[in-house]
Amino acid sequence: MFTVAKITVTAPTGASQWQTGTTNPILWLLSGTTGPYDIKLYQSDGTTFVQNIHLAVAASPSSWELPILPAGSYTIKITDQTGGTPIAGLSSVFAVNALPYVYVVSPNGPTDIWTRGTTYDITWDDNLSSNVKIELYKGVSWVKTISSASSGNVYHWNIPATTALGSDYKIKITNNSNASCNDQSDAGFQIIDNAGTVTAVQMDALDPVGHSYAAGTQHTISWTQTFPENVNVYLYKDAHTYVSTLKTNVYGMSTNWFIPANFTPTGNYKIMVRSKSYNTLPDDATPDGKDVFSSVFTITVAGGGGHVISNIHLDYSGGAKSFEQGTQHTISWTKDDFSENVNILLYHSPIVAEPPVLTIKTNQYGNAANWFVPANLPTGTYLINIMKVGLTPPSDYYSAIITITYPGGGTGTGEITSVTFPGSVQVGTQQTISWVKTFSENVDIDLVTYHTDCAGSTSVVSHIRTDVYGTECNWFVPANTTPSTHYTIKVFKKGHHDITNCSGEGAITSVPLCTPGGVFPLGGEVIPRGSVQDIQWTTGCTENVKIELIYLVGPHTYVLKSSVRSVAGANDAQWYVSNSLQQGVNQYKIRISSVTNPADSIESDPFTIAIFDLFKAYPNPANNAITLSFDDANTGVFDMVMYNRFGEQIIKKTINTEEGMEQSIPTTNLPDGIYYMVLTSGDKRINRSIIVQH
Repeated sequence: MFTVAKITVTAPTGASQWQTGTTNPILWLLSGTTGPYDIKLYQSDGTTFVQNIHLAVAASPSSWELPILPAGSYTIKITDQTGGTPIAGLSSVFAVNALPYVYVVSPNGPTDIWTRGTTYDITWDDNLSSNVKIELYKGVSWVKTISSASSGNVYHWNIPATTALGSDYKIKITNNSNASCNDQSDAGFQIIDNAGTVTAVQMDALDPVGHSYAAGTQHTISWTQTFPENVNVYLYKDAHTYVSTLKTNVYGMSTNWFIPANFTPTGNYKIMVRSKSYNTLPDDATPDGKDVFSSVFTITVAGGGGHVISNIHLDYSGGAKSFEQGTQHTISWTKDDFSENVNILLYHSPIVAEPPVLTIKTNQYGNAANWFVPANLPTGTYLINIMKVGLTPPSDYYSAIITITYPGGGTGTGEITSVTFPGSVQVGTQQTISWVKTFSENVDIDLVTYHTDCAGSTSVVSHIRTDVYGTECNWFVPANTTPSTHYTIKVFKKGHHDITNCSGEGAITSVPLCTPGGVFPLGGEVIPRGSVQDIQWTTGCTENVKIELIYLVGPHTYVLKSSVRSVAGANDAQWYVSNSLQQGVNQYKIRISSVTNPADSIESDPFTIAIFDLFKAYPNPANNAITLSFDDANTGVFDMVMYNRFGEQIIKKTINTEEGMEQSIPTTNLPDGIYYMVLTSGDKRINRSIIVQH
């Protein structure tokens, strides 16, 4: 009679739900085996190694404090290595869940001194997928909810200028999906006042007391302030009645104010300048040092009520004048007895009962304006009408008759010949179009479907260029143009589609297929997370390609390179295999595709992305030190860098396993919190989150 040696793992079970950061029992039953035993963690498939738990354990039971692991399904293997043939037992597949956390980073104590009326960043660290609520407390008393649903790890908080001063404020941050997951500032932080005053409001560098300012005029408002924030400027009337907001968020200590020409005065007025930190409008009976009123002044009706316009000039001193399309000129005039702005209109000559041909300028200040004669304004005779704003056109004064002509004084005649189509062209390329013309005006150019009669029934495909000078231009053939052998180039005189000429029939072709091939990885490889890999491929021509990683579970596609220059022959590009990728056996592919023709692509056979565990770190959370433990499969020289949550380097060390398979990193002087350890060796890079808790 003989006994079959075996190990039966009784804990964890298939119903176990373990959380990172907690301690859990590992139990097993023995038959025909004496130990000692190695305890190791595997993925749920029982073959993909994750990390060592304990080595050379004497007997059941044992326990394990879970480090920070990706949430997922795992199994534990217990092995007796003492006999000739290893005896092993696997646990049931159990779940590891990440313990949710949130930590307030700033403000976090009395060294944080924040000024009301100023914007600061509330920051925190978490591993949550849901939003958080941010609240303000004073002592143990709730003050307000700053944000009911914030994502990311920072919130820009503008502290209201009316917030009570104090040194016992705290910020509390709570997971919206689990109220028990929360954290608050370790100690009270301070909210202080931003001292300063604003004084001495002036208009045009003088105290406005007793002054009158006409509607339709511009003035400079200035003041003196001793605080850094910007200000808002308001208009009040009589005692303290708000009229309007003149300027907001003004930097410096002055601003211009144009009193609208249609402003209707109804009493005495004041200017009020106030810190932008204050969101409510006060009256002048409750000054607070950060706002001030000017002396009282009055506003009068614009000008004296007159409206006469005279002496209109257009680059000359009267008489008939011709202006070419597409040229610029100066219009000037004289205003008699008023200061309001004017409107400038263009009418046909002679004037008939019709609206203006063109509005040249509206609400024009002063006595002159530039006018660019539109290149498409029809030739003919016109009059310019200038009138005071608010009057009904046509009114007031007209210029002498002006004549609009073609550029160069042309009459709208001429001929276009010898239009060239660049032959058979490819989409996405640049070509040159040329023509011959017997006039000086510019031309427009269209791509049209071919027709034997150029001036007849042609369908416009696209407008190539407008208002082209000379007899030649470049043309970039759009990549989305439909390939066809029935196109022609049509050139016509600007404004005269009857003066035109077309090229002969031409073809536009698609970009030829340039199928990539020979992609590496070939398939079947095992690629470690955190490593740098070389993707290789061949192609038959020069083009840009896109490189994608396909995760066959889902499936999901990740763009590794959106546009890489690829030449005829062999090509390669480096790829950093992210530690955030799920591991999977033959669950990944590489796809190489043409940017121009995405269907022109090739994919590798499936390959594996796996976790290569260089070391384990314990205890985690750590108090005075954390130990890095290496096994015989991972020896050599490693570079270790530890960062705090702000990305600042805290510890840097070179580790040589020949000096010991366990290395201790002191954490006594590190503040409580989360740190990030990065260990590199060759092309491998492993990241670990480390919690320090004293």
